[in-house]
Parts: sequence; C-alpha cells; structure tokens
Amino acid sequence: MDEELTDEQIVSLIKDGDKEKFSQLYLRYIDRIYRLSYFKLRNKEDAEDVTSKTFLNALKSIGSFREDSGSFSSWLYQITRNLIQDKFRLRPREVALDENLELPYHQGIENNIDIAKNLKELDKVLNELEDEQKDIIIMRLWDEMPFKEIAETLNKNESATKMSFYRGLEKIKQALIIMILALGKIIYITQNLWTKI
Repeated sequence: MDEELTDEQIVSLIKDGDKEKFSQLYLRYIDRIYRLSYFKLRNKEDAEDVTSKTFLNALKSIGSFREDSGSFSSWLYQITRNLIQDKFRLRPREVALDENLELPYHQGIENNIDIAKNLKELDKVLNELEDEQKDIIIMRLWDEMPFKEIAETLNKNESATKMSFYRGLEKIKQALIIMILALGKIIYITQNLWTKI
C-alpha cells in the first residue's frame, strides 16, 4: 500500500511523526539525485557526498516543506542544486577534458596538437552551457522529468524551460561533432602506430 502513496502523502506522514517513511522517498529519488550530482560534478566522491547531504538536509528540514510552493521533487532538486553550487565554490578550478587524456607519442607531434585543440574547443562549448541549462538537460534526458516539473524546480515558466533545453541541445550537437572529429583522429593515429610496430 505504501508504494502507491504520493510524495506529498509520505511527507505528511513524516511530519506527523512517522520518520521511517522517509526511506520511501530516499529509495524513490536516490538514483535521480546521484545522477544529477555526478553529471554536474564529474566526480564520484563529490556526487556521493552531495547525494547523502541532500537527503540529510531534506530529512532535517522536511517540516519546512510546503506543498503550496511546489512539489517535493522540485524541493529536493533545489536542495541538490544548492549543494552542488557549494561544491563548485570549494573547487580550485574545473579540470579540462584534455588534461586527463594521454595522447599517443609518435613522430607527427602536430597531430597531437590538433587533437588537444579540438578537445579544448569541445570543452569550451560544453562550458558555455549555463548551469541552469545543464540542469534542464540532465533532468529532462536522464531523469525524464516533464518540462512542467523542471520549470517548477527552477522557478521558471514552462516555455522558457523548453527553449533553454532545445538551445542547449543545439550547443551539445556542435560539441559532439567536434568530439567525433577529435576521436576519429585519435583512432587514426593509433591505427597508424600499430601498423608501424
């Protein structure tokens, strides 16, 4: 019977003293919150930290949740987004895509320079997405949230949310073309190296 309860019904039971019901909300949202955290932070430990803090903060402050100000999921996502922003403030800087990639050494060093240049361009395009735009894309594609709920989470209207989503997708398409070119070049170089061995 408990599986059929809405988020708001579960919250009401928790507010009435049945704190054990929070585990249902936890199980319902843990994967979504972790995915959002991981895609934003690009680091497993940070994503796990944000995920656990999200649920701890939600449990501590569930008494302040008001149904008339939005859905529980929107409230939970807002807690997550705030914690992600805190993590970003503590980080020294973002790691660029090409910093973790070892390019193969070979006689044509100019190819490595071209690959690194393409990866920097890809990183630049991805970083041009606004944080909110990244959040919209993650919530829509990975969490399959309806635009209405995303708009509610971000305190935006639905049409502006849709527009931001489609503009972000267009930028990602451009970035993917650049990445495909860079990866194609890496494969070509690697194949040529193996034929010379």
